[in-house]
Amino acid sequence: MLDGDSTTDDGPDLFGAVGNSPIEVREKVHVSAPMTLEAALREMELVGHDFYLFHDSDTDRPSVVYRRRGWSYGVLHLEAAADGAPAPEPATAGQGARG
Repeated sequence: MLDGDSTTDDGPDLFGAVGNSPIEVREKVHVSAPMTLEAALREMELVGHDFYLFHDSDTDRPSVVYRRRGWSYGVLHLEAAADGAPAPEPATAGQGARG
């Protein structure tokens, strides 16, 4: 559970859990120098994970590279909405960019 757990017996906590829910959220801070997508792929392979969070030096955005099928990879870039702009609707199954 998070430090300062806000779960109460009569209401939901920060993550929507009610009562003695098995939901557990761990938080880590990852410090990283900007790197290229190619460097992030190498790092992901070195640590043996299926995804790797990095600061993309080409786009200057927080990004995640991830393993797909076989030797196929994908990359997600985070772009913050402009101040005051509504957040985009979340994509549902079958929608969104494919690649």
